[in-house]
Amino acid sequence: MKKIRPSIEKALFLFIGPAVLALFTGTAVAGNLTADKVSVVWQLELAGDTTWASTNDAVLHFRLNDNTNSTTVVDASGQGSHGVLINAGNTEDISSSAGIVDRCFNFDGVNDEIQISDTTSSPLDITDAITIALWIMCDNFDNAGLGALISKYWDGTSSLYGYALAVRGGGELRLNLGTSTGSQRYADTTLADMSTGVWYHVAATWDKSVGSFSYYKNGSLFETLGSGFSEPIGQNNEPLHIGSNHTGTLLYDGKLDDVRIFNVALGPAEIAALYNEGVGVESSDVNVPAARVTTIMHTDAGLTTPPLGDVPMGVYTNGVQ
Repeated sequence: MKKIRPSIEKALFLFIGPAVLALFTGTAVAGNLTADKVSVVWQLELAGDTTWASTNDAVLHFRLNDNTNSTTVVDASGQGSHGVLINAGNTEDISSSAGIVDRCFNFDGVNDEIQISDTTSSPLDITDAITIALWIMCDNFDNAGLGALISKYWDGTSSLYGYALAVRGGGELRLNLGTSTGSQRYADTTLADMSTGVWYHVAATWDKSVGSFSYYKNGSLFETLGSGFSEPIGQNNEPLHIGSNHTGTLLYDGKLDDVRIFNVALGPAEIAALYNEGVGVESSDVNVPAARVTTIMHTDAGLTTPPLGDVPMGVYTNGVQ
């Protein structure tokens, strides 16, 4: 049975005649881009034995497009891991229109952060594999010596366990993992080569069956470090922090966008697809199954309707691929 990961695998379903563009998200396609005042809306359902909701490996997805008189930061993963903005007023106070994907959040490096509360056995309690991926534009890599991007670490009763991704002076990345027995492992990149004031898509992955840390920049694997760390990540009920560590001492200074955490180690093609979403490129490595057009919801006069039945993703002109 094929597995599709939401927000990673998607394709364009394009009808020309006048042109209407729509995005296939895995459950439906709703096209509403008009040309010559003509539009069409249609519904799709997955064809064959493809599964969807049961294979969602995302445990958190912050688009960071929030721009309202509220401190709530909305999680788009479907897991309900909504966050609360701390020390930054409302989301409209920290929101910036200069995001890589629509809007973004601009952290001041002083006390701004997002906290996501955690309970026992929540989706945030990751043990065997992890991917952290996000867009960053750092204003000061040397802020506090280590700027926490994501942190779910807890230091108590002589144990240090959980997971964290941070940026270091010079633009290096550090993925830090700890077990419930107090052992920990981290690996600092040496080849990140990042500059302040520039957007980068960064990702870090780990799988206990492999034991090494893999780091990506702008969709490409650039460094694999360490080996043999095969103990499960320790679990705790510490909130997950974005832009700060659990003590509020390692603060990130700069912009963040499209923050995602997965409970699997994504592969190179999947990381490339995440990066390509931000730069507006469809990845040829991403395999999207056929879909079924089940209902023509609305068609303006003069526009050829899409075909009914099982159809592959692709470009269509007047209903013909």
